[in-house]
Amino acid sequence: DELYAQKLKYKAISDELDHALNDMTSI
Repeated sequence: DELYAQKLKYKAISDELDHALNDMTSI
């Protein structure tokens, strides 16, 4: 399902951003 795939991709990207932000704030 296309919509489901897009949701998964969006979730993966937001997770990546979350980790990046956590790394930046922990420095």
